[in-house]
Amino acid sequence: MIRRPPRSTLSSSSAASDVYKRQVSTQSTGQLACKMAESGNLAPSTGPSYGSEEPEAKTPYPNQATSFFTLFFRLSCILVYLFCSWFTSNFVMVFVICVLLSAADFWTVKNVSGRVLVGLRWWNYVDAETGENHWVFESIPDNSQLDERNRRLFWGALYITPIVWLLLLIGAILQFSLTWSLVVVTALTMTGSNLVGYYKCQKDHKAQAQQYATNFLFSQATSFMGQPAPAPAPASAPASGNYPERSSMY
Repeated sequence: MIRRPPRSTLSSSSAASDVYKRQVSTQSTGQLACKMAESGNLAPSTGPSYGSEEPEAKTPYPNQATSFFTLFFRLSCILVYLFCSWFTSNFVMVFVICVLLSAADFWTVKNVSGRVLVGLRWWNYVDAETGENHWVFESIPDNSQLDERNRRLFWGALYITPIVWLLLLIGAILQFSLTWSLVVVTALTMTGSNLVGYYKCQKDHKAQAQQYATNFLFSQATSFMGQPAPAPAPASAPASGNYPERSSMY
């Protein structure tokens, strides 16, 4: 009579054989990968390596055309004034070119650059009846979407250009060149007007923002204080039959 081995022995032997087969397949796969890497047939990993950070994509500079013309007319006027004597000695022609460039810069910065780059706009008018000069300021309510690079370029050009013309005016006065001082005064007047206008417009915008924040907080506090107090919840009576029985002392 042939004895069969117990089932537990068969199952343990089959499990051991399965584990052995897995180890053999794993070792063969590792050896194959090592051989392919040594022969150069293994494709390199395209993913980011450990500890490496992918560089963030830089956003393109916004409003490039407006930024270009904001600087173009100002720099062109200064360069024409400084180096015009290398090409011509005709003062009238140089004066006309500088005035035209200053006027183009004044119109561009006042009507286009301020509105697009920093969200501000200003103008003034004289009342025909009273003769008073009135300033009008406009600004966008939320300027958080404006690009910070545009702001730096606009305010930098707005403040630096009058300083340059002021230094050139001092140089012309020290050289006793009154004719060239006329060119500098014209350019300084136009750039200074934009500086004063936008400075006042920015102050007005900040005052409006503070006033809006104050009104909002005051309205919220008023609405909170005006709300009626919630009524207290009625006390629920205990159900009958739930009172604990008192033990008699007697």
